[in-house]
Amino acid sequence: MTELPGSNFRPRISPAGNKIAFLNNNFINTQIYVMNRDRSDPTLVPAPVPVSGNDMFQIDFCWSPDGTKLLRHERKPAVQNQHRW
Repeated sequence: MTELPGSNFRPRISPAGNKIAFLNNNFINTQIYVMNRDRSDPTLVPAPVPVSGNDMFQIDFCWSPDGTKLLRHERKPAVQNQHRW
């Protein structure tokens, strides 16, 4: 997807269609980047909540409807071993 070192995954296209946000794992940290749709100008998004150290299967994000913000959320696994009474 880019020339950045490591793996790039989970791309999300902005509502206007001109930007792509994605996760990058450079084998040390996992961070969110935004780039133009033509793959130019990949820019690190300063995240107030760190993405690194979390289970990558649980981390996800999306664009706000107006395309000005990225919203991050974690998918929590379903509770296992539930008891029935």
